[in-house]
Amino acid sequence: MKRIFSIIAICLLSLTSWMAAEADAQNKLFSKYNEIDNVDYICITKSMLKLLGNSSATVNGVHIEGITNAIDVILIINSRNEEVKEMMKKDYKALSSNPDYEVLMQAKSDGERVTTLLNATKAEKEVVMHIDEKDELTFIVLTGKFTDEQLKKLLDGNK
Repeated sequence: MKRIFSIIAICLLSLTSWMAAEADAQNKLFSKYNEIDNVDYICITKSMLKLLGNSSATVNGVHIEGITNAIDVILIINSRNEEVKEMMKKDYKALSSNPDYEVLMQAKSDGERVTTLLNATKAEKEVVMHIDEKDELTFIVLTGKFTDEQLKKLLDGNK
C-alpha cells in the first residue's frame, strides 16, 4: 500500500513540475528581453501592485484601476533597435499563431498598430498588447486571475 501511495505522490509531483515548467517557458519568452541590450524592460510584481491597492493607476497607458488585486505580473518591453524589434515581431507572430491565444482587438492609426491577444486557457489569464509604432515596438503583458468583468474593465479603459 505504501508503494502505491509513493507512486501516486511521484506522479503528482512530476505533473506539478511539468505544469510549472510550461508556465515558466512562457515567462522565459518575455524575460529573455531583460538580458538584451537596447531594450527597456519593466517587471511589476504582485507585491508592488499590492502597494498600489485599488488606487487610480495607469501603466504605460493601460488603466489598471480596481483590478490590481487580480494582476500577478505586468511586463513592459520596449525597443527602438531594429534587430530587437525583428526578434520581438517573430515572438509576436509565434504567439498570434498559437491556438491558445485569441485576438481581442486590432487597431491601426497614423502608422501605429495595436493588437491585443488573450490566453484564457488556464485559470491564470494572460493579456498581451503588441504596439508597433513607426520607430519602436512595445509588448505589455498582464498575467493574473482576472474575472470576465475585470478583463472587460481593463480592455475598455475603465469607462
